[in-house]
Amino acid sequence: MKSTKSNKRSTNKRPAKAMTISSLIDTPSELTDAASSKTAIVLMTRVRLARNLAGHCFPGWAKPAQRDEVPRPWDLVRERLASASPTMTWPDGPGPLLAAVRALLLAEHKDVATAEATPAHLTLAAPDCYKRLGTLAQLNPPIRDASHRDGIWQGLAQGVIDSIGSDHSPHTRAEKSQPYPKTHSGMTGVQTLVPIMLDHVNAGRLSLARFVDLTSAGPARIYGIARKGRIAAGYDADLTVVDMKRRETITDRWIVSRAGWTPYDGMTVTGWPVGTFVRGRRVMWLGELLTPSQGEAVRFLETMEFGV
Repeated sequence: MKSTKSNKRSTNKRPAKAMTISSLIDTPSELTDAASSKTAIVLMTRVRLARNLAGHCFPGWAKPAQRDEVPRPWDLVRERLASASPTMTWPDGPGPLLAAVRALLLAEHKDVATAEATPAHLTLAAPDCYKRLGTLAQLNPPIRDASHRDGIWQGLAQGVIDSIGSDHSPHTRAEKSQPYPKTHSGMTGVQTLVPIMLDHVNAGRLSLARFVDLTSAGPARIYGIARKGRIAAGYDADLTVVDMKRRETITDRWIVSRAGWTPYDGMTVTGWPVGTFVRGRRVMWLGELLTPSQGEAVRFLETMEFGV
């Protein structure tokens, strides 16, 4: 069996280097379907795909003719899985297999890659969001159907997802209402992140401790931010006080960013932020701003080591 030069690397090296994430991402568009959660679980628990596939994925620069000479990753995966568990059945197409390989890479190589999810991708799903919101729902990456959303939740439960980000892009309705592809991608997200995620906590989709880690300890750990992400002596007292039983309806009128709208307009949630402390100062309480902004430059652990 022929192979490209890049496939001559030793499989004894770390899979993250022998098989790069870009090698998997650079695939035909039909391979971008997300894995069903059940498929992802079986793949990641039964077979160590990254190690088995090291040295067999075609590089992104390879020409189509060269790629045809290289065994397709999903064929190798299917072959190995069939021999490991011959009674298993798989959905049509290689998308679920490839998505699970990507998830495995992220899970096993936290030293070189991290993964973030947004409340929008954990909450909305196609085609409903596009029927209801039109181009207001345009994001990068796009919101896909419920099976994709379920796959992200599975990744979050398994620890593949390291943090939750708002992906805050406060584009106005005018900016979002232009014909595609001129319409702006992104949506407002800072103000709704905590209420939306607290509603998921109350629904049992994740624990409160996991939510705290995804939004506080996780980002501090990833970026090496000093004095953030914990409630402990020597750390900044950045706190959000929440009422886990409070029910509120999110509306466009409530949004204070320049966007003036939210994809969650009319959505009733359980769990609401009632207070915010920044470095020990109470800056918001019961929906009212009490202290003028007092932002300071973020300090990082690597710079503190040198007294910067």
